[in-house]
Amino acid sequence: MKKIVAIVLAVVLLATGGFGSFAYAQVNGLEPMTGQKLVGWGPVGLAPGSNAFLFLTQFILTNPDGVSEITIDRISVFNADGTMIYEGPLLVGMVGEELTEPLAPHQTVDIFLPYYILEGDPQAPWPESAYYTTEIFWTGTKNGLPLTGWSWMATIDMDDEGNYSILSTGAMSQMVNMEQELVPEKEEKPK
Repeated sequence: MKKIVAIVLAVVLLATGGFGSFAYAQVNGLEPMTGQKLVGWGPVGLAPGSNAFLFLTQFILTNPDGVSEITIDRISVFNADGTMIYEGPLLVGMVGEELTEPLAPHQTVDIFLPYYILEGDPQAPWPESAYYTTEIFWTGTKNGLPLTGWSWMATIDMDDEGNYSILSTGAMSQMVNMEQELVPEKEEKPK
C-alpha cells in the first residue's frame, strides 16, 4: 500500500511540475508549441550613414508535395535579442493577408518580413536595422514531403531625393526544417 501511495504522489508531483512549467511559459507570452517548424532568418530596417540603405527580407514557402496539403499552424517572429514581436496566423504577401487554407500541392506563398516589423503600417518609420528569426509551425500528412522555404534578403539604396528605390544587392538562403520537442527542465540537486 505504501508503494502505491508513493507512486501516486510521485505522479501527482511530476504532473504538477509539468503544468507549472507550462503555466510559466504562458505567463511569459511563450506558448509551448511542438512539432515541425521551418526556421528562417533575415535583416530588416534602415542602415543609417552617408550611404543609407534599407535591409529587406522576404520568405518564400513551398509545399513540394505532389499529393498532400500542408497546414500552417502559426508563425512566430523574434528580434535578435530573442524578444517575440509577433505570434499568430501566417500573413502573406505585401499586404499581410491571412492564410486561412492549407497549402495545396506545389503551392507557393511569400511572407514580407517588414510587414510584421512595421506592424502592418507601410507609412510607419523604418526602424534601425536589426536581425529577425521566423519560426513557421506546420502539419502535414504522415508520409508527405516537408514544407520548404527560402529567405531572400536585399538592400535598397536611397536616391538623391531620399527615396529608397534602387536595389543594390540581393542574396538567398535556404530555411531549415526541424522538429520542436518540449524537454522538461532538470532540477538542480541541493548542495
